[in-house]
Amino acid sequence: MKKLLLMALLLFGFAASAGAVDRASPDEAKAMAIKAAQYLKASGPEKAFEAFKAPDAGFRDRDLSV
Repeated sequence: MKKLLLMALLLFGFAASAGAVDRASPDEAKAMAIKAAQYLKASGPEKAFEAFKAPDAGFRDRDLSV
């Protein structure tokens, strides 16, 4: 029983740490927000909003999106 509990705790720990790797940091979120604001100002709302929706335009990263 102790071995089963230990294995369950280890698996939970590995799963929790693996999920943390896929998250962006607050600094990365701030950088993306600044990049989006600059793009919006330079390109205008119509072009910027289309770019924000496009998956390959650079405004989506892991758990971040504009």
